[in-house]
Amino acid sequence: MEDKANIEDLKTKIELIFGGSFDPVHQGHLNVINSLRKHFPDWSIRLLPCSVPALKEPTSASFKQRVAMLELATKAIKGIVIDQRENDRFGKSYTLDSLKSLAKENPNVKRALVVGADTLKSMHKWFHWQEVREYCHLIFVNRPGYDINDLAKEMKLLGFVLVKNKHELESSQGSKYYCLIIEEKDISSSEVRSHLLNNLSVDRFIPNNVNEYIVKNKIYQ
Repeated sequence: MEDKANIEDLKTKIELIFGGSFDPVHQGHLNVINSLRKHFPDWSIRLLPCSVPALKEPTSASFKQRVAMLELATKAIKGIVIDQRENDRFGKSYTLDSLKSLAKENPNVKRALVVGADTLKSMHKWFHWQEVREYCHLIFVNRPGYDINDLAKEMKLLGFVLVKNKHELESSQGSKYYCLIIEEKDISSSEVRSHLLNNLSVDRFIPNNVNEYIVKNKIYQ
C-alpha cells in the first residue's frame, strides 16, 4: 500500500475518509475534496478507492488505472493520502472492513466518513451498517435533488447524532454526523464514461492530465 503522505506525520485531529470507485475521478469528486480541504484545513484526507464494488456494477478501469488517475487529479492538493488497502483484500470491498483495519493500525485517530446526501437511501444496504458508527462519524455533503436538512429523522434511527460544530467530532470515535454545504456539481462517472465512449468532449468533467492518461491507455473505449 503506497500513501502520498504519512498520516502520523500530519498530526491530525480528525481523519476524513472519502471513498468511491473513482471510475474515473471527475470534477465532482475534486469539488468535494477541495471543499474538505478548505473547511477542514487542519484535518487529513484519506481517499479510499474501492476495489470491487459491493452495490454497483464492476468498474470499467482497473484498480491500478483508477489509482493512477486519482494521483494525477490530486497531486496539487496537500494533506492527501491515497489508501490502496481495498485492493489487498479478496472479494467485495466493504467500508466497514477498511474502517476496522484503520482502527487496528491507529486506534488513537478519530475518523469521519464523507458521503453524499444521496447515500442515505442505500445506507441500510451497507455491509453490517449498524457497526459503522462504532468506528467513525459521518460528514454529509449536499447533492443535487437532496435536501441535506431532511437527514435528521433517518440519521436518528440509524443511531447518529447531529452536531453543528465540526469540532464536536473530536470528542468521540463515532456516532455523530455533521452537514457540510458545498457548491453542487452534478457530474457522475457514468456520464463521463458515456461521453468518452461516444467521443464527446469531457473538458468540463475531468482534469486535462486525467483525460490524457485515459486517451494514452485507451480506457473507456
